[in-house]
Amino acid sequence: MVSAYQVSGTVQNNAFDSLNLTLYAYVNNIRLAPAKTIKGPSAAWTWPVQLVPGANAVAIAAIDNVSLNRVDSVSFSIIFNDTAHDVRPPTILAITANGLPAGNFYAASAAVLLGVEAFDDGSGMDSLFIGGKPIMPANSSLWYYDSIPLQHTPTGNQIIIRATDKKHNDTVASVILFQNRLPIAQKTPTSSFIAVDSLYSDTIEAFDPDGDSLVYNKSQGPQLLQISSRGVVSWTPSNLDTGSHSITLRIWDGYQPVFYTYTLYVFGTTGHPSPVRFATKTEDFPPFLVAGKDTLRMRLRAAPNTGIPPFVFSTRIVNKSKV
Repeated sequence: MVSAYQVSGTVQNNAFDSLNLTLYAYVNNIRLAPAKTIKGPSAAWTWPVQLVPGANAVAIAAIDNVSLNRVDSVSFSIIFNDTAHDVRPPTILAITANGLPAGNFYAASAAVLLGVEAFDDGSGMDSLFIGGKPIMPANSSLWYYDSIPLQHTPTGNQIIIRATDKKHNDTVASVILFQNRLPIAQKTPTSSFIAVDSLYSDTIEAFDPDGDSLVYNKSQGPQLLQISSRGVVSWTPSNLDTGSHSITLRIWDGYQPVFYTYTLYVFGTTGHPSPVRFATKTEDFPPFLVAGKDTLRMRLRAAPNTGIPPFVFSTRIVNKSKV
């Protein structure tokens, strides 16, 4: 029902090579400017078109820039009739927050960039409101953007989106966005060797930047291993518990969980397991390396049957003035 229209779509590559295409659009056998160069695994395209009364033939053609062959094309018709009766509301295709799907979205910041992709294929879009605020489309595209302030609240922040066409048909959608900062673990248990029939105890402590109350739980580990409300982990293993145990603790602020995993190795009367030793030796490294010129990539390895994984390595530069 409007002569100024917009056609859009995507190009998706299903082969292993990269796209190197030129995309052309035609309306009633007249090529639209400009042509579009398409590279990468996928890309979106949009052309504004001017329609004439009646049927308008639209064609999109993709030409390979190396072989100059047509690799794909699509054609369809758009019928322009400004006297038609429009009863269909606009379509909201997508709602994003910071470029990601907005459903149950969590943001650490106090504001997010909300994006709404909407169009009307009848009388055309008249207005789009985000949270009661009118928003103009970005660069004459189908996308509408606005920065949305968020509050830290258990029920989240409900954002109402209303799209209205020129015949006053409207579509309403809503999303709930949460503002929350994850708990920060300040003290964590370490992977350890523990003896049978001896009490093991360690502590996990965390801080919540939003001031939320924290709950500590055991997500994975031996059945009798306990964790208190203050984050104290305790366990007295038996002879049946000898060997390696992966422990995962959960820190919950009422919004999002944070997990921490470490390992406990239970030994019995056979003695203490061997401490971790490097299988990577000094002689495995080149004797001379030049700073700013040479690069080195080497995988550090632990000797078999020593220590308990996972291992954590740290590095430091020595004799820096002599490098």
